[in-house]
Amino acid sequence: MVVLPAPTGPATAKTDREIEEDVESELWWSPFVDSDAITVEVNADVVTLIGTVEDWDELQAAKENACEGGATEVLSKLEIENGYGAD
Repeated sequence: MVVLPAPTGPATAKTDREIEEDVESELWWSPFVDSDAITVEVNADVVTLIGTVEDWDELQAAKENACEGGATEVLSKLEIENGYGAD
């Protein structure tokens, strides 16, 4: 029996722009996140979230949305309205 390797490389990878669009879409559709208050930046599959959220739950939801959009890593520069949430 011959076992073939799984497909890899550019044919299956998303571009930074595609990841940015997908993360923005995930945030927009999320009932837990105010997408208007968050800016998304992507560099080499690493998503940086910048903006303000209401609480820790919204911060966590935004990070999960970024992963669902294709981020390999998420950097949070999100501030919680009554404190800081960056990690």
